[in-house]
Amino acid sequence: MDLLYHYQYISSLILKERLQILSPGEAEELQKWLERHPHHWELYELLKQKDLSSALTAYNAIDTEKGLAEYRKRYRRHSVRYLYGAVASVVVLFIGIIILFLSERSHHWGTVEDIVSSKSKAELVLGDGSIRILGTMAEEEKIMAANVVAYHSGSRLSYKQFPDTSVLSSQLPIYNELRVPIGGEYQLELSDGTKVWLNSQSRLRYPVVFADTIRAVELTGEAYFEVAHHEQCPFCVHLREQVRVEVLGTSFNLRDYPDEETLETVLEEGCVRLVKDNDSVALIPGMKGVYAKSSGGLSTEMVDTELYTSWRNGHFVFRNDRLETILHKLSRWYEIQVFFGDEDVKDLLFSGNVKKYDTVEKLLEAISVAGGVRFEIMENRVVVYSEIKKY
Repeated sequence: MDLLYHYQYISSLILKERLQILSPGEAEELQKWLERHPHHWELYELLKQKDLSSALTAYNAIDTEKGLAEYRKRYRRHSVRYLYGAVASVVVLFIGIIILFLSERSHHWGTVEDIVSSKSKAELVLGDGSIRILGTMAEEEKIMAANVVAYHSGSRLSYKQFPDTSVLSSQLPIYNELRVPIGGEYQLELSDGTKVWLNSQSRLRYPVVFADTIRAVELTGEAYFEVAHHEQCPFCVHLREQVRVEVLGTSFNLRDYPDEETLETVLEEGCVRLVKDNDSVALIPGMKGVYAKSSGGLSTEMVDTELYTSWRNGHFVFRNDRLETILHKLSRWYEIQVFFGDEDVKDLLFSGNVKKYDTVEKLLEAISVAGGVRFEIMENRVVVYSEIKKY
């Protein structure tokens, strides 16, 4: 339903409450709407405090049929699901304007076109604690990190190791940390040639030069690794919960966000081990390893790796995924907050392949067309309701 159309109807209920002509059924509808979101209470209180004396005078002078006919003419392209009666004319001519005016003063009611995809952005924390902001600048910039030079250009940061690093290898390692905020992404090439794609809301801590015995980094969030093969010097990714992934040379995806119940690694090429204390599982290509944070158990299953690695190539791919899971993942990229006005829609299943650099409009529109849900957009907040109207 059109947002204006919807709020005009809600406004009519509020006005009828003021006129003390609200039916029991309408009172129940209004109460459900109020309980659906805190912002609804804010608008309700604002309207309750508004002086409606002029509106009540206008109410008695309104040609109801003419007003309703004009409304239908204006919105004939929409499906009319409700016949409002006499108060609809007041909705069109007065209350609808008030509620939109008050909404614009207290909140910006955006549209899905306002929520655009983000771009490559990150911040680099150097060994001395100083921070460099990395963006999409086209010209190459050199950043000194101990005796290693980091080249920054556009969406990529590359470390180039000097030929003679024997002195560095004998000293304590110097660490850098790359932090990617919500709505960002970044590419990194470590000094050993390992390539890393960091997803939104992730960070990687790593030495500017690796030791001779093991290459170890620390990850929070999600990253895709293409590990340079060095048989005598294995690669290890340390995660939270004292979990780690041990590698020789391979391509895999790792996902370990603090607010998610599982830690997952998906292997595309090579061989890795997912290790927790004295327990471990070995993965072959096409396999996903999972650590359940609640139970502490490890498990594996064969999967379609594209579903877990497509983000690196600029796509979101979903296959029979729960709507709650889909929107949770998208919220990290589009910087949106998702609320469910109807709990039952969380378990609806959807499939699709969308470009991550488009606006969120295309995905939400596709989901709506598939049926079962509708969306309300308020600034960067997306509220999800069942397609069956409950107001």
